[in-house]
Amino acid sequence: MRAVVRRHRDWFRETLTALATAAGSPDPGATAAGLVLLRDAMLVGSYLDGGDVAASFRATARTVAGLSAQ
Repeated sequence: MRAVVRRHRDWFRETLTALATAAGSPDPGATAAGLVLLRDAMLVGSYLDGGDVAASFRATARTVAGLSAQ
């Protein structure tokens, strides 16, 4: 199970890095790492709190990706 999760996380991080690069992020690796961490936190938070975290996730993800001013 750990190997499957690791492959998925690697793919997800690589995909986000490529997207951040294409979007002109000054540090695509850091942007991807922040978004992966945020997704992990969202999954845990929604499980523990049982609430809707989508709006908060979107707002925070935009900030992490450098899109908050748009």
